[in-house]
Amino acid sequence: MSMEKKFFLLAAFFILVQINIFSQESGNGDTESGEGIFYPIKIEPETQGTDAEKKKETLFVRSSSARLGIGFNTGTGFEPYRAFGQAWFSMDAGIWSLDVGAKASYLSFDFSTDMIFWPLCFTHVRAGVGMMYNINLYGNMGLNNNFLPGLYFQYRTGGGFSVKAFVNYLCKLRTVYSIADTQPFLQNNSLGAGLAFSFSLPGNFDINLTVATYEMFRVMVVGTPSVSLDVGYRIKNWQFGLGAVARFIDPFILSAHFYDAEFNGWVRYIFNHEERKK
Repeated sequence: MSMEKKFFLLAAFFILVQINIFSQESGNGDTESGEGIFYPIKIEPETQGTDAEKKKETLFVRSSSARLGIGFNTGTGFEPYRAFGQAWFSMDAGIWSLDVGAKASYLSFDFSTDMIFWPLCFTHVRAGVGMMYNINLYGNMGLNNNFLPGLYFQYRTGGGFSVKAFVNYLCKLRTVYSIADTQPFLQNNSLGAGLAFSFSLPGNFDINLTVATYEMFRVMVVGTPSVSLDVGYRIKNWQFGLGAVARFIDPFILSAHFYDAEFNGWVRYIFNHEERKK
């Protein structure tokens, strides 16, 4: 083959390659608007939107519930009651959560609220700061105001497991009626901490296990922890359950002993609930 023919074939090959590359680049834009015909390949808006949605996905979805329950105390401690009733409202918006509840019994009444802001909220993890406030009317002896600012952390999987950890500073202001004229408040400074585990099981069953130094309706100084267990069964938006809590005094030293226990039955209605994304 002569040099002229080789040169002609080589030039024709390069021309075809350039035409093919140019046609591919011009076909990546919006042909109706004319954008992208003379520009390099761009990421399509749909792909960008999908990535943005993935970054925003979180397992901490919106949910709200209202709960009513009744129960009894074993009477082995110094609680001034046996039977009690309680009401509890919860709301979770992902970046903040709120609990408000009341517990009433003979010679005793508690009102508690717990507000948490979660500025760090990701797919499986969130962390934040919050404040719990509790007021307790203890029979005809006195009342307690409890303030618990603290730090909160929660991890949740797509399979229905969740663990929540918290640590709080406790300021307890106690008013004893018999000495209120001379000493309006007795102040105690302490700490609070706990771990709460939640399991969603097959067959619409849920289990919640909490080990903490205080409860929603019982705030004590460090050294009197409790272990709480709730088992619930869901039917559509309704949940029915049984709960128990065991309380101890100084469980890690030689004087440790069992304080008392409470058992309760409850019904919860769940509304405004989004399905968790897996």
